[in-house]
Amino acid sequence: ALNTSYADRASSWTNVEASAGTVAALTWIKLGMIFDPDNSSRCLRFFVNGIETSSAVTKSTLSGLTYLDAVALGPVAAVFADSGAAATLHMDWWRYAQITR
Repeated sequence: ALNTSYADRASSWTNVEASAGTVAALTWIKLGMIFDPDNSSRCLRFFVNGIETSSAVTKSTLSGLTYLDAVALGPVAAVFADSGAAATLHMDWWRYAQITR
């Protein structure tokens, strides 16, 4: 399962949505994240294969984090295996952009 989550180094990872998408062996998946400080109800949003997930993080939740102003907001990719078998992640391409206003 694909989970969306966040952390600010003062706390452990907080799941925004468990099972936001399905990951299958030998398939590609497109992931996205948007941080929009002008959107108070959906300030941090996630996308799976171009479709916005149902859960998001509010601006008040992000503002309440301890180290939000001291650390960068960026993507993290991690793979965990449920068994002793090896888990491998291949990233074909990725793009990261910051647009200022």
